[in-house]
Amino acid sequence: MNILIIEDEIHAANHLQNLLSQIEPNANVLGWISSVSEVKNFMQDKHAIDLIFSDIEIRGGHVFSAFEIFPPKCPIIFTTAYNDYLLDAFQSNGIEYLLKPYDKDRLEQALKKFHRFHDHTPKTLDSSLLSLINQTLRSETKVYKTRFTIKRPKGMQLLDVKNVVLFKLDQTGLFAFDNQANYYPMHDFTLSSLEEQLDPNLFFRINRNEIINIQAISLIQSYGKDKLQISLEGISDYCLTSSHKTPEFRRWIESS
Repeated sequence: MNILIIEDEIHAANHLQNLLSQIEPNANVLGWISSVSEVKNFMQDKHAIDLIFSDIEIRGGHVFSAFEIFPPKCPIIFTTAYNDYLLDAFQSNGIEYLLKPYDKDRLEQALKKFHRFHDHTPKTLDSSLLSLINQTLRSETKVYKTRFTIKRPKGMQLLDVKNVVLFKLDQTGLFAFDNQANYYPMHDFTLSSLEEQLDPNLFFRINRNEIINIQAISLIQSYGKDKLQISLEGISDYCLTSSHKTPEFRRWIESS
């Protein structure tokens, strides 16, 4: 059985692959892709896929914007935290879903359902359902992250997004910093996946390695010909916009 995983959170993809290795040891995971553009490219190549596990909101938008263009020819099990309306739409069309967070037993149930019905009446997403779901998602107001759960050696810690001054990627990993210079490991995320989950009115990616909070900016100064030096509350080192981001950043601070 060839399986494709569509998921933009590293820990969620790893969790799924780990459970699949226990439940379906002979399954072949064709790949793990995390953005709308990657989904389009993969589906366009017409791989032999037996089953897709897919999150709904991934990097670049909703996965249905890719599925409308390249409808999957195989069943999909959605791994989602979305609202009851969409879950009802899935159920009424015989499509399985896993409501996050899910465990091994719940995944096993979904796979049993897939095996039970797939050989006789394989279920795929028809064009009318794709259109309905995509329209529904476009009409909804996007909800951005308000807090993160940070894993610590002795347990978990909650971090409110409003208290984050800076997200920074360095050689040791990705970290969040608050205005007291405390730092929090964000190793389950990529900077791109974080960017998609943060309110763009408050957070801006100023270069390849840093996302800043507009409410934490204390001073902006010119730096050379086409860069800006940004000082943030509680952060001793300044940040620099990349040259190609500077014009967009100027527009952002004026419009926010």
